[in-house]
Amino acid sequence: MSATGNKRNKDRASKRQKALMKKAHELGAFPRIDVVVIICKRGRFYTYMSTDQ
Repeated sequence: MSATGNKRNKDRASKRQKALMKKAHELGAFPRIDVVVIICKRGRFYTYMSTDQ
């Protein structure tokens, strides 16, 4: 894969991850809804929890 194609894919994945986390935050604002998102990307974990429990 070319360098520009690789960068484009990384940028696209980053934007999608940001959008997913934003949506999870919006859903977590509703009462009685707990949201947990776990993303594993290249051995690194990115998480979001709507509660601190």
